[in-house]
Amino acid sequence: MPEWATAILALLTATGVGGVIAALINKRPTKLDPFSQMQLMVAGVQKERELDQREREADRVRMAAQDTRIDELFTQLSLHRTYEIELLAWGAAGGPPPPPKRPDGLK
Repeated sequence: MPEWATAILALLTATGVGGVIAALINKRPTKLDPFSQMQLMVAGVQKERELDQREREADRVRMAAQDTRIDELFTQLSLHRTYEIELLAWGAAGGPPPPPKRPDGLK
């Protein structure tokens, strides 16, 4: 440590300011009474619960969107199968062009 820093620390300690600075640096949290501790724990649990509820609501929204997409997928699959069967029957029968009309809603 440089000499000037040692001199300043000695001066601060001699005047009592160093003790105040040391007390502020080494300040420890005071112990809370049991009721205050319980209130802090309850507040923490409630905050976690609110976060969990928001996450579950977001999950419900995502699941609803996925259910809608799955329903659309199965609808398209059903339309494709129906059209494929019509095309196979048309081809096996040797039907004249044009092929059967695509079902409405088929992508």
